[in-house]
Amino acid sequence: MKVDEVWMILIQEAGEISSGYLTRRILPEVNYDVYLAIERPKDICSLILGFHNNYLKAQISLPAARSFEVRRVVFPDNPPNYLTIQLVLTDPQYKDIFITLVQDIVDHISLIVCEREAFEAFIVRLRRWQTFLEKHGIQGLSDIAQRGLFGELWCLKCLLLPRIGLQQGIYSWTGPEGTPQDFQLEGCNIEVKTTITKQPQKLEIANERQLDDTDIANLILLHISLSTSREQGIKLPTLVDEIRRSLSSVPLVKASFNTLLFEVGYLDIHAAFYMEKSYIVKECNYYKVENDFPRITETELINGIGDVRYSINISACQNFILKEETVISMIDANYE
Repeated sequence: MKVDEVWMILIQEAGEISSGYLTRRILPEVNYDVYLAIERPKDICSLILGFHNNYLKAQISLPAARSFEVRRVVFPDNPPNYLTIQLVLTDPQYKDIFITLVQDIVDHISLIVCEREAFEAFIVRLRRWQTFLEKHGIQGLSDIAQRGLFGELWCLKCLLLPRIGLQQGIYSWTGPEGTPQDFQLEGCNIEVKTTITKQPQKLEIANERQLDDTDIANLILLHISLSTSREQGIKLPTLVDEIRRSLSSVPLVKASFNTLLFEVGYLDIHAAFYMEKSYIVKECNYYKVENDFPRITETELINGIGDVRYSINISACQNFILKEETVISMIDANYE
C-alpha cells in the first residue's frame, strides 16, 4: 500500500469541500486504528493513529522535527479512553521526506497487531527520523559523502560479498553504525578512502581512532581513486540497486542493508539527483597500517585532546602498499 497514492485519492475526492478532514482507514487487520488523512483547504497530509487503551496516555513523549509535528488530538466522535495521535507535515518543502517517513512507519506497524507494541514502534521510528533529519537534512548527500558511500559500496560489492558471502559481507559493514573503520571482518578491518583524480592525493582522516591498529590483527587502508562523468561509469543508485538485487534471496540481510543506507543518509527519493553523475574507478591501492605508517593515534595524544582530524599524503604511504591478492588471502584465511 502506497501512502502517497491514498493521499492523492483523498485530494481528488475532496471536491468542493472547503474545510475539515477527509480520512481513509488502512491496516484493518490490526487491533488499533490507522488512518491517512488530508485537512482542507490546504490539503495538509497526516497519519492518524487511534488506540483504545487509556494506559498509553501516561507513556506519551512525542518527538518533533522541523518537518513534522506529533499531536494528541480529540475528535468529537472519539469513544471514552480513546487516544488519538496525529503525525502531520508542517513544512511543505519536506513533503517528499514526509511521504517516505510515513511509508516507513506504515510498513513497520503493519506487521504489529498489538497496539502497545505498535505505539512503541511508532515512537521509535519517529525518533530515528528525527535524528536522521537533524543529521542529514532534506538535500541528500553532499558530493564528498556520495563519493565516500560509492567507495564503501564498491568495496562491499567487488571485494567482500564474493569472498565472504552475502550475510557476513553486509554485517561486516559497520561504519554506518559508528565504528572507527568502515568494515570489521574476522582478523581484518578495512577503512575505505575515496578521492577524485584531479584533486591533490591527500586522504582525510576523521579522528585519531580511524587508523589505530591497537587490538586489530590487520588494519587495511583502501584508497579508491575516481573520476567523474555524466555518461560513462557507474552511478551511485545503480550500485545500490545491484547490491539490493544480489540480496533478494536473503530478505532479512537486504533489510539490514537498507537500514545501513538510511544511517549514512541515503534515501531513494534523492536517486534522481544522484543519477546526474557517474564514477569511474581509476585506481585502487591497499596499504597495511602498522608501525610507522603516517598517522595520529589515540595513545599519542596529550590528555584532554581528542576528535583530531588530519590528512595524509598518499606519497608517504608507498612503503606500506599491499597487492590485492595479499589482501584477499588475509580475508580468505578467516572465511574458509
